Amino acid sequence: MGSILDISITSERVPPELLRDLCEAWFGDMVKIVVDVKRDVIAIGGALHADGEKVLLENGSRERDLWGANFYPGNPPEERIEYSALINIRLLACALRIHPQAYRRLKG
Repeated sequence: MGSILDISITSERVPPELLRDLCEAWFGDMVKIVVDVKRDVIAIGGALHADGEKVLLENGSRERDLWGANFYPGNPPEERIEYSALINIRLLACALRIHPQAYRRLKG
């Protein structure tokens, strides 16, 4: 078994105690996650979302299927997930190239 500072990959529900330990080990109150939305797999941990992304890509995920977030288990349910990962910007840019009307709507 690896260190708590290793990035974990799972498709199972993560026990609350483990989430708490991961949060404390990484940032104190939160942990970075990257989800493969097609394979229902999650990478937990890392200093950057790109760290989790790299591990998932090495394990068969496709870049376009990955979304990053910060998870704050101590927050109220509606404030636990923050989708401010830089890897999501790349995905948004790809979506805007595929759907130029979306870009026009954003511009006003």
